[in-house]
Amino acid sequence: MADQRIEQPSAGAGGSAETPRPEWRYFADLLGLSSLAIAQPILSTFAADPAAFVTARAGSFEVIAFALIVVLVPPAASWVVELLVALVSRPLRRWLHLVALATLVALFFQAFVAGPLGALLAIAAAVGAAYAFARSETARTFLGYLAFAPLLFLAIFFLSPVSRLVFGSEPQAEAIEAPADLPPVVMAVFDELPLSSLLDGEGNIDADAFPNFAALAEDATFARNNTSVSPSTPFAVPPLSTGIQPSRDVPLPSYVQHPESLFTLLGGEYTMYSSEHVTQLCPESLCEVPTGEGSTRDAALVSLLKAAAKIPFGGQIFFDIGIDGLDPVVQVDWITDGIEAADDEPTLHYLHSMLPHQDWIYLPDGELHDGPNPPPGLGAGYISESAADATGVKQRHMLQLAYADELLGQILDSLRESGRYEDSLIVVTSDHGVAFEPGEPTRYLSEASHRDIMWTPLLVKAPQQQEPAVVDSPTTSVDVLPTIIDVLGIDTDWELDGQSILGPPREE
Repeated sequence: MADQRIEQPSAGAGGSAETPRPEWRYFADLLGLSSLAIAQPILSTFAADPAAFVTARAGSFEVIAFALIVVLVPPAASWVVELLVALVSRPLRRWLHLVALATLVALFFQAFVAGPLGALLAIAAAVGAAYAFARSETARTFLGYLAFAPLLFLAIFFLSPVSRLVFGSEPQAEAIEAPADLPPVVMAVFDELPLSSLLDGEGNIDADAFPNFAALAEDATFARNNTSVSPSTPFAVPPLSTGIQPSRDVPLPSYVQHPESLFTLLGGEYTMYSSEHVTQLCPESLCEVPTGEGSTRDAALVSLLKAAAKIPFGGQIFFDIGIDGLDPVVQVDWITDGIEAADDEPTLHYLHSMLPHQDWIYLPDGELHDGPNPPPGLGAGYISESAADATGVKQRHMLQLAYADELLGQILDSLRESGRYEDSLIVVTSDHGVAFEPGEPTRYLSEASHRDIMWTPLLVKAPQQQEPAVVDSPTTSVDVLPTIIDVLGIDTDWELDGQSILGPPREE
């Protein structure tokens, strides 16, 4: 077996040089330690939250390329730098190799203990490891075997729920029995919008603050006791289109996990225009999407790698990916352009907007807020104990909600101007709410916060409906698809957890 000893700088007079190591062993050292310190935490984080790939619009190619880049590029980059240094000085290269290995050891250990103690632990481990790698044949042999670790980490990654994105197939449209004169369908899902924010204190939508929500309510059925099924978008949005309660499995808000949905149900009869944030429920073969929304390979990889770069240092991934890729104006323009271009064929226009989701940066006219972002009083999932700060945070939310109302108005105006408003089935709802109680979580349920997180608006305007109606019996997110099926008069044998809000109320 070839000698694996790391060459040491000349010992001076009387010293002797070690036998040079093969170059591939230098790379193997870096590959093994990099897989522990960098690749494993990144791959495991994304495997636990595969929704990040959906948000980035990453397909099979992007997911595979991402995993290989994470595993191979960091050690390869370090190795190339070492090779360049070796052209100048072999002894300097050997010291640089030890520094690179020590840095990876420090990065590995700092993930276990935060703060100054964690930093001291990482430094001590790095110094000890560098000495061991320089002096101990056993340590160098361990590095040789560690070079096989990336194969294990890649196998675990591709056997996780991510495998559905890599190996899953795209569902086809259902063959359904439907009336010949199917109406246009418009569905707008707002994000992090509690019902309480829309109300005027008497159970009605505040027409002064939110005139477009209120105007729609005058022509629609208003379910005033509607609740979400989850405070998390990847769990909460799919049930609106599937009629199925979310499972406790790892959320994958994609058509590969939800093949039976509003989109596959109507895809054979409707021309569909969809603009989704976070989710990708409509198969690419069935839906038209805004230019740039179906991210190019380069754009998807860049957004994924930017998020991945933060993970070894404790960063989060979800809102680093894709959230700024869809301007709300671009989304609404896509919906309104589709409405205006539609002819007599039935069309579905689906919008999942991230408004009025935090950090609340928009004013009612769409201009950006010049205040601090995030606003004072908003912590990591909590509102501060200060009542004044909590009020300020809620006011920022209300300003952005007014902007969401303005964009909803543009969609409704487009329907009216095209002459399709009266004939359309319009559904407006939210995935979940958000709370603003001092000292309470914004999204996790507590005794004080649950009413603002769970209760969401649900407005359903049936074709030709011109009088308001109110449903005060309990309804929930999984009732949206059954209600659409009921209004459209479609026959389907799908087993759904929900029921039409226009039928008899729930017994329980």
